[in-house]
Amino acid sequence: MSDISEFSPGVDVVFLATAHEVSHDLAPQFLEAGCVVFDLSGAFRVNDAAFYEKYYGFTHQYPELLEQAAYGLAEWCGNKLKEANLIAVPGCYPTASTAGAETVD
Repeated sequence: MSDISEFSPGVDVVFLATAHEVSHDLAPQFLEAGCVVFDLSGAFRVNDAAFYEKYYGFTHQYPELLEQAAYGLAEWCGNKLKEANLIAVPGCYPTASTAGAETVD
């Protein structure tokens, strides 16, 4: 997909279930088109550009989006999610681990 403009008119929300590098390249385009982006890859989960070079093997080109991205575990950061345009959906391990740690009233 080289030009998302043909797909983005009338689209409010996009779910990216792609490789880290693909989401890294597509998310900024959809955000610029005014879409809310839920990214299921790890491309925006960690707020440290050096992390991506070290652990994922690519240079992150959008450190400003790392600052902007909300870590999408609603039980822990629900208020930030309400305002977010870029949601970095956590993987299954952190979701299962932290959900079990949530206090039950």
